[in-house]
Amino acid sequence: MKNFRMFIAVFLGVCTFSVAQATEVKLGGGLIFEGSVPGVAVAVDIPIPERPLAISFSADYFKKSGHTTVPLAIRGVYKAPVSEKADFYIGAGGGLFYSKEDAHGTVPSHSSTKGLFSSVGGIDLKLSDSIGLFGEITFDRALTSGARNEIAAKGGIFFSLGSHGHH
Repeated sequence: MKNFRMFIAVFLGVCTFSVAQATEVKLGGGLIFEGSVPGVAVAVDIPIPERPLAISFSADYFKKSGHTTVPLAIRGVYKAPVSEKADFYIGAGGGLFYSKEDAHGTVPSHSSTKGLFSSVGGIDLKLSDSIGLFGEITFDRALTSGARNEIAAKGGIFFSLGSHGHH
């Protein structure tokens, strides 16, 4: 749990620092395909100046039938324009994978935090200079033997904060 709190502190610190950049904040929902597990997704993408790259910090929360998973990831992301209004992106990285099974019957609740491999592919559709829609597929896997691959579809809205350095 200590690692979890430290990650959140760093995540919030980066969010605060990054507002000066042309940062994208993504808010949405999603579904892990296996078991149709619903969840919410938050991400902050910080562009690297003069490059088609960004650092993405994401936090997801999925829960169904007493099973909770919270992948927290930091990914390097490559963005490529598809048109004036759309950018395609792919990325990969790592982070922490928190999971919890609620108590049921005589079985006590159990939680664990593991390392995480995470990748993403998606598209941003700009509605204006500062707002748009996104859709993406993520692949998360806890770094432990026997871990399940968690593949999720996510979608929602994004806001651009800060100045845009278009040249």
